[in-house]
Amino acid sequence: MRLVGAEFLKLRRRVGLVSLTLGLTVVPALIMLLVTGDGGDGGGGMRSFADQFGVIATLTVICGILVGATSGTADVSSGVFRDLVVTGRSRLDLYAARVPAGLALVLLAAALGFALVVATAYLSAGSTPTRFDRFEQFGTGAPEASVLVEAGLWLALVGAVSFGLAFGIASVVGTPGPSIAVLLGLWLVVTPLAQSFDPDGWLFDSLVLAGLDRVMPEALRVGDPATQMSLAAGIVVVWAWTSLPLVAGAWRTLTRDA
Repeated sequence: MRLVGAEFLKLRRRVGLVSLTLGLTVVPALIMLLVTGDGGDGGGGMRSFADQFGVIATLTVICGILVGATSGTADVSSGVFRDLVVTGRSRLDLYAARVPAGLALVLLAAALGFALVVATAYLSAGSTPTRFDRFEQFGTGAPEASVLVEAGLWLALVGAVSFGLAFGIASVVGTPGPSIAVLLGLWLVVTPLAQSFDPDGWLFDSLVLAGLDRVMPEALRVGDPATQMSLAAGIVVVWAWTSLPLVAGAWRTLTRDA
């Protein structure tokens, strides 16, 4: 725990990274809170929550990539990796300690943005109920507590997956810039293209976004077409895109020249 605390302290001292991470979720959520206002039966409540939650989820992905890539290369890019190794500390311990430290920052940013989106949904709630059927529109009633719990857990999963993916790949590459560029391109460019060209094919189903979409709570997928992927397949895809990069990063840390 002491090593994790030390790694989190290193992240806190990166004022630019912390400000950017928190600002990516908090500032847009505040803007949405101000512009939504009293939604009444127009576009508030669950309807606004679903729309704004999608924005926060995308921004959480970006936060996870930024923090993961920075944390994964922190010791190497700062030139202290060799000094840490010669102290006799296990390389695997050094690697593992950065995971909860960086993930804590990502989840904090996601939680703040999520809290503001929830506040917006309740302040703008109307009276039109939501039928949890994929062929119906979202209503303007306030989101149910169970929906909020499921959405919060799924958002935490999104943050953890994007962070783990970026952390592992950046640890292999050794520099944050190229890792961030490749991962943002994969998430924001390659995935939408694969979805538009072959939405029901194996290529899109093998991407991390397809797995996350499959395990998304049903209440947030009202009006969306039913996915062809099974829940078990979605879990496997999410697990693979998270664990394999982390294992590869651990291997690179163990074999890297000090």
